[in-house]
Amino acid sequence: MYIRNNLLVLALCLSTLGLASPTTNSKSGSKTSHKGGSSKGGKSHSSLPAHAPKSTSAPSSGSAAGGGGGGTGGGGGTGGGGSAAGNGTTSGGGGANTELQTTFPTAKGSQNIAAAKTIAAGQSFDGGMVMWDRSPSTCKGQTEGGNKDAVFILEEGATISNVIIGPNNGEGIHCLGSCTINNVWFQKVCEDAITFRQTSGTSYVNGGGAQDAADKVLQHDGGGTVAVKNYFCKNCSKMYRSCGNCKTQVARHSTFDNIRLDGGKVLSGVNGNLGDGTIVRDSCVLGGAQANDTSADVQTYFNLDGSAHGDKVKSLISDGYRLISLSNYGTAPDTKYAAVWVRRDGNPFEVIYGADEATYNDWFDSWKSKGYVSTHISVTGPAGSAIYAGVMEKANVTNWTQLCGLNNPYTFDNATNGIDMVVKDFSMYGSPSDRLYCVLGHENVGNQMSTIFYSSGNYTIDYPKIYESETAKPFWRPSRLFHSDDHVVTPQFVDTSVGKWVAMNDLTAEELSSQIESQKQQGLHPIDLQGGGSGQDIRFAVIFAESDVPETREWTATGSFTGFKDNAGATTAFDAAMQAWMKKNGVRQAQLAIAFNGSTIAERGYTWAESDRPIVETDDVFLLASVSKIFVHAAIFNLIEAGKLNYSTTAYSLLGYNEPADTRAKDITIDHLLAHTSGYNRDRSGDPSFLFREIAITLFNGTRAATLRDVIEYQVARPLDFAPGTDYAYSNYGTMLLSYIVSNITATPYLDFLKANILGDLDVRLYETAAEKHAGDRIVQESKYTGYDPREPQAYRVVPGPYGGDGAIKEECAGAFSLAASAGTVARFIGSHAVSGTGGRAPFAERDGTVVGARTFASSRPDVDWALTINTREYISEAEFDDLRYWKIPFVFEDFAVA
Repeated sequence: MYIRNNLLVLALCLSTLGLASPTTNSKSGSKTSHKGGSSKGGKSHSSLPAHAPKSTSAPSSGSAAGGGGGGTGGGGGTGGGGSAAGNGTTSGGGGANTELQTTFPTAKGSQNIAAAKTIAAGQSFDGGMVMWDRSPSTCKGQTEGGNKDAVFILEEGATISNVIIGPNNGEGIHCLGSCTINNVWFQKVCEDAITFRQTSGTSYVNGGGAQDAADKVLQHDGGGTVAVKNYFCKNCSKMYRSCGNCKTQVARHSTFDNIRLDGGKVLSGVNGNLGDGTIVRDSCVLGGAQANDTSADVQTYFNLDGSAHGDKVKSLISDGYRLISLSNYGTAPDTKYAAVWVRRDGNPFEVIYGADEATYNDWFDSWKSKGYVSTHISVTGPAGSAIYAGVMEKANVTNWTQLCGLNNPYTFDNATNGIDMVVKDFSMYGSPSDRLYCVLGHENVGNQMSTIFYSSGNYTIDYPKIYESETAKPFWRPSRLFHSDDHVVTPQFVDTSVGKWVAMNDLTAEELSSQIESQKQQGLHPIDLQGGGSGQDIRFAVIFAESDVPETREWTATGSFTGFKDNAGATTAFDAAMQAWMKKNGVRQAQLAIAFNGSTIAERGYTWAESDRPIVETDDVFLLASVSKIFVHAAIFNLIEAGKLNYSTTAYSLLGYNEPADTRAKDITIDHLLAHTSGYNRDRSGDPSFLFREIAITLFNGTRAATLRDVIEYQVARPLDFAPGTDYAYSNYGTMLLSYIVSNITATPYLDFLKANILGDLDVRLYETAAEKHAGDRIVQESKYTGYDPREPQAYRVVPGPYGGDGAIKEECAGAFSLAASAGTVARFIGSHAVSGTGGRAPFAERDGTVVGARTFASSRPDVDWALTINTREYISEAEFDDLRYWKIPFVFEDFAVA
């Protein structure tokens, strides 16, 4: 079987492994509850087949009609059978002929080494089953390591055989070119067991095995092919991973013959978007490994009446399925049902359908009192005769709220006792002139990002425009497309990863059936299916994806500490503080850097993200927000030192504005702008740095985008909020005006002046506004917010917040908040320039920055300078950020001294 996909887990076993015959244990049953149907389900388990052919695929879905509606099924479940793929062939082994061995060998001695041992190009090494390991240990958990952390480094064409590798190393074996690894065993895997970095050719892994890998065993970072046969993996989270976030990306290939994975999760993870491919034969995963949802056992049906739906509920529960999507639509007595079921283990659950409000509420209260949680709710029909369907599960959810009969969906947010909730299900029912809403929310643990767009009152959303703007945000996708009987879509969007996906709406039953079959051929199945309308007017909205379960995030730390007395201890402590904070707050990307006298003594890149997001490196650049202001202060100081400016120089007279509307503005000096005492208070009169579109419309009817010069002219024509020098009010406009003065005096664009006179070899860039400028960015400045594009004032085009949706044109705001750099660059810079104020290094001072999509902080301690960059400001709260910058990180400084 040849597979191109974003994730593969093969659930097949060889008869030669002697597995038991298939058995099924299930807890199921059915009962009638009041006027509606109610069934319960629980865990189900099936062992894997012991008679798999040489090359096959997991069951694929068929299709069938039943109960007056359409449906698809798979794996021998209701609605259809399966199909087998054709045979595949592969070569490999590099001439070695090993057998699959499932017992770890006993070492015939031990050898500890202080540095990695290199096997030269074309040479062979036979370890005689001696255990090799590093001393001292180089294992740092899931922190990304390198050649220096390995036990063996294999050059092009090298071979290693008959070795046991101990637990005290970070990386095991690094293959720099094509290599051959025969009968090598890993006692306990730290970060990776084997990393393949060849640019082309084939590397072979013949026999051997690994155990206790918290992450992956085989990491494929280079190109070419990795061929694995007769390999045993015990308690390995993922046996093989093709890099999805390396700086250089190519199509990678892999083959697996006669593999056994016991107690793991994933056999092979590959990247379909890069053209990866894998061939798997005679392989087996056992003891908790799950089948990839691309070939998952999925049952889908739609347009079934209550009786047929009830029959499906009972049969599918008894076969070990559970609901992932439920929709009822139409008006009684002609209510219809659409649903998607997946066969997998899980918590006990209860199902109800065809119930009126009173019946549903009794059922709901009964199961809630027993500790069950609502996971699905669907309501249809007029207010006085609505029909309810739902699912309640014995789930580990502490706080949740479900409210039905709402006249306004936004009132739900006021009924959660201040607890942030993620909408799990939603219905808009009643009639267009008398809409009612039912909202189900679960507590937002881990600060998940989500948006949902309601229609209420006389307002109906423009779904196509919302879809366009929401999916323009990197990694965002629709998760639910709730559908009313009058065909209004209420979309929900999230930023999690489920592989490839496709969303469609306004489909007829015939079109839906066709799409289910068509998308199945692409490895996609429905994960959300919503119906609306009745009779010939029924339409469907559907989302297809490779998986209905979002990919879990992985923690990675890169970089090093070199300037502390206890570098290892400092690394562990800073990493622990950042890891705990990022996981709690759902932050994916961050950097921390520490410098002494302008030289970096510690730099770390932190990633808490899915495998399709880049791993943060220490030289990656982040949007700096208001930390950008340190550079305009340095530029002004440079000009003052050169005699081209004075602190007392009046600002507007330099630019030829001698008669501002408010005569007090003539008194604004350079010092006032630097000290935020110029007379502009954004809390009173607005912040023009985020009003480019409004300014363009005011000045010239929005016929073009506003420039910084336009903003200055807009401000000159407006009154001040207080007399210069009499009050303090933070002003982005003030530092933007300073950057314009720098350019005006020097006849040089502001950023060019910085590069020529201020930055030296430091990498500081402009963060451009247009989204297309960031298509290849490794750091994604994340925000759930959108707004009108200020670059096209008349277009009313909605764009992501970091790309103009906040109202700023960043090319015009470089003096305030739109430069980009690494935390290391900032830490080095403030070693000789004031982090706050103007002039040289300023101990005991700090500066923080916040803008849509970024949060930053820089501080000069008495001994060192440090900086923190974060790719979002949408963490749980500002109190959380304060805890990190004022407590968690400073405490580590107190515990670990600089060398």
